[in-house]
Amino acid sequence: MDPNPDITVASRGETWPSGRSKPVAQLNINDAWLAAIANAPLASGIEPGLGPWTGIGLRLPSGARIELLRYQFGGVHFELHADFGANARKVLEEFLTTTGLTIDAIRWRQTEI
Repeated sequence: MDPNPDITVASRGETWPSGRSKPVAQLNINDAWLAAIANAPLASGIEPGLGPWTGIGLRLPSGARIELLRYQFGGVHFELHADFGANARKVLEEFLTTTGLTIDAIRWRQTEI
């Protein structure tokens, strides 16, 4: 997979516009694919209560900030997170369109009322 020039890496430690994030979807992607799309190495750390994680913060072409995280104890799927105030459907659609993923890559997605 080639890097996607329309996606940029977010600054580490950058805060969410609303002050918090929400899960948007679980995706069937792997570390190598995500690092290639981002053209950057994935970060890792330990989140209290959730354990070790691997992931990266990105910006979509619209400027929307997203984060993709895979928790060691949560399985093999990456969680796509967006700002709490963002429209989950629009963020997911933009991510899929920008990266060329199909809906087959979605394991779970947020349904907003």
